[in-house]
Amino acid sequence: IVPLYFAMLAVSVAYMFARGTVPPDLLPSLISHLTFFNIVDVAHNNDLWLGEWTIAVEFGFYALFPLVLLVVRRAALWTVPIALLLSTYVLRVVVSLLLWPAHTVSIDQTLVWYFFAFAFGVAAYTIARSYRLERGVAETVCVVFSLCLLWAWLHPSSPGTDVQIALGAAGLIVGCANPHTLLARALRTPILAFLGTISFSIYLLHLTVLSVLPHTSVGTALALAITLALATLTHRYIEAPFRNWGRALALGNPPAATLAKPAA
Repeated sequence: IVPLYFAMLAVSVAYMFARGTVPPDLLPSLISHLTFFNIVDVAHNNDLWLGEWTIAVEFGFYALFPLVLLVVRRAALWTVPIALLLSTYVLRVVVSLLLWPAHTVSIDQTLVWYFFAFAFGVAAYTIARSYRLERGVAETVCVVFSLCLLWAWLHPSSPGTDVQIALGAAGLIVGCANPHTLLARALRTPILAFLGTISFSIYLLHLTVLSVLPHTSVGTALALAITLALATLTHRYIEAPFRNWGRALALGNPPAATLAKPAA
């Protein structure tokens, strides 16, 4: 995902130059972004491209993922109450202020703030692989946690919405581990599978596309169409080839041929 992220940073910086909105500390900010130091450099975690703080959070978790997976595999069920503890609002505020006392506005854009959500996800994946629910139970789990996500979506400003979204997504991972549930079958339909495949490209592109189009119904519809088209192209010609190249390199295979062939 790094090449596409860097490409979007380049587009964003070029757009800032065109609009005359380049920040005075552009060079240190670029260094922080390109080295992913903005995982801890909160002053530069979201100043070049709206939403890049989420990439910093994601890469921060990647750095900790092997350790988290080791712990979760040994005590998957215990991870859930630990993640609930880490999701406590007061605890997250206190830890964030201790680490970044001068950046109180950005404390909810850090790995500390969302680490619990990653823990929920890893725990759900581990539990789903170890305990396959019967279809009736799995269907119930899917319904309950889908309603949890729906409520959070309808009440975005309510306290604890981020925790409800993380819990809802984790619950759906466990429920959909049974491939015979209605939701699991729906998620395997070609259109949803395709959207899932290009979802990272959609995420990186949509804010930039929306920023250059008028905020009208027509502009939003046009942004959706452009985003889907660009996401399809960037996934095919940037994301997929570099992912295949990385896998080939990790396996010790010649990467040149792999990079030259985008995934179908």
